[in-house]
Amino acid sequence: MNQQAYDSVNAADTAISFSNIEKSFALPGGKKLTALGDVSFDVREGEFISIIGPSGCGKSTLLRLIADLDTPTNGTVLVENRAPNELVSEHRLGVAFQEHALLPWLTIVDNVALPGKLSGTSVDPKKVQELIELVGLTGFEKAYPRQLSGGMKQRASIARSLVLDPDVLLLDEPFAALDAVMRRKMNIELQRIWSERQVTTMLITHGVDEALFLSDRIVVLSARPAGVTRIVDVPFERPRDPSIMRTELFHDLHDELTEMLHSPGADGED
Repeated sequence: MNQQAYDSVNAADTAISFSNIEKSFALPGGKKLTALGDVSFDVREGEFISIIGPSGCGKSTLLRLIADLDTPTNGTVLVENRAPNELVSEHRLGVAFQEHALLPWLTIVDNVALPGKLSGTSVDPKKVQELIELVGLTGFEKAYPRQLSGGMKQRASIARSLVLDPDVLLLDEPFAALDAVMRRKMNIELQRIWSERQVTTMLITHGVDEALFLSDRIVVLSARPAGVTRIVDVPFERPRDPSIMRTELFHDLHDELTEMLHSPGADGED
């Protein structure tokens, strides 16, 4: 599906909207770096969408705009037809980054419950326990982060991001630090977790296979300054068995998307 076709989607179904987004950063010596050139696309309510693109093209910058960690130079970002800071102030955005950021002096159950304490929101201990069960950490409630594997820490991080029942879940390379085997296991786990909640989710990833396995659609960004090269509908029905990764269609789509990422001019960090 091309971008023009997607722009005609009913606005009532839109959870996140990027309209003509440009983002520039000031550099020493009065120079300017333009990370995002002209980015426009929408995310449907309840959709799982992935953003891929060459290294340094500004994928994580898009996520930071939604999370109100940065503001666009030009253009408009809306979440549920509102400014991102409104959703943030109401604790309706959940975020999990590449670094799990669990507090080492807190147990897993206390780490998962932490957003409630920080926001002054009362969180039912039963909900915390349900999330721990959802991410497969039953029995590790009283463990400390140092006692868990990398994958288990990321599960706890995802549970923490869901504890306040967010309308939107933002995932920034949450499994990038894991080895290939553990990363695939975590992709399977994330699909299961998302299927239970079906919260609107945006995943930033370098992994084309990860994007294909998890997403409803994939947004492909060009090299910096980024624009939308293509929006791809993922044709696999849910729930998805890992065996789809061995199919000819999966490999064909993987090759096609990977070829799109071989654009020149993408250096630096996201």
